[in-house]
Amino acid sequence: MTSTAPTLIVLRDFDHWFRQLPLRLPGVSQQILEPLRGRILDALRTVAEVEPHELSAIRHQVEARRQPHEYVLTLDGGTYFRQWDFSFAMTRAVTRVTDSVKGGMIRVAREGFGQFWTQVAVLRREFEASDKNSIILCDDGIDTGRSLAEVVRQLSEQFLEVDSIRVLLNPNGLSTVEQVPVEVIYPRESVSWTHERDLFWGSPTGGVSLLTRNNVNVLGGIPYSLSSSLLARRLGLSHTDLKDLRKALLEVNRDFWAILERAAGRPLRLRDNKRLLWATEVGGFTERSIITDVISWLIENEPDL
Repeated sequence: MTSTAPTLIVLRDFDHWFRQLPLRLPGVSQQILEPLRGRILDALRTVAEVEPHELSAIRHQVEARRQPHEYVLTLDGGTYFRQWDFSFAMTRAVTRVTDSVKGGMIRVAREGFGQFWTQVAVLRREFEASDKNSIILCDDGIDTGRSLAEVVRQLSEQFLEVDSIRVLLNPNGLSTVEQVPVEVIYPRESVSWTHERDLFWGSPTGGVSLLTRNNVNVLGGIPYSLSSSLLARRLGLSHTDLKDLRKALLEVNRDFWAILERAAGRPLRLRDNKRLLWATEVGGFTERSIITDVISWLIENEPDL
């Protein structure tokens, strides 16, 4: 990769989400899967200058910034900002697979949690009962700032004033959002970034969240490798041919699920991981379709999104 290639920061959060997989997998350790994680980085290096950041190092940087008087309000689910005082269980989701590229996302609660205003009511009670006086709104990264601006405004309407916004990455160099100063842990501009979980099929909270058909309380997760256009949009690599990258990522995921199948001692089907039920909308698959078969089909056939 030449020095003129775009820089892609990869937040390597595998250690956080892998243990949350809703499967019984005796004999499968994170160490067994390390070669797959390395293959993903190698694939990304064919299109970008990759800068990986390990979860433990990120958490160390995050925790070093915290002050005793700060009330940490995180939007990242505790992946990186794990020592939080309150975690907003919200995400942005699409209603159709095709919208994963085209946009049209709406804010929804994560599974098992109340809607935004219900969570705000709990937040207000807990903040007022705490001995802390400075609300720090935390998230993994900031792009346009629109989502964070919406949260800041709505908290202000409930007399909860955010004193500072703290993020890992701020590639557009925003200094304020709604007049609230932005603090950056990794001050890098003009870079793209992604989470490792967004590239693994079936990872909890990974990929583009999708409202499940007939049950809006269940969220699917569309991995970025579903199509080249989705990869380009989400990785910020719109001027690069990503077909080979997509194929390489899909092959890694086929091997990933083959390892999980061997550990489970049976074929693993779409119904075994509700994050992947969206795949019934492509290729004529059903909930009984085997996950490795779905991925194999997608290696040879790319949906037009």
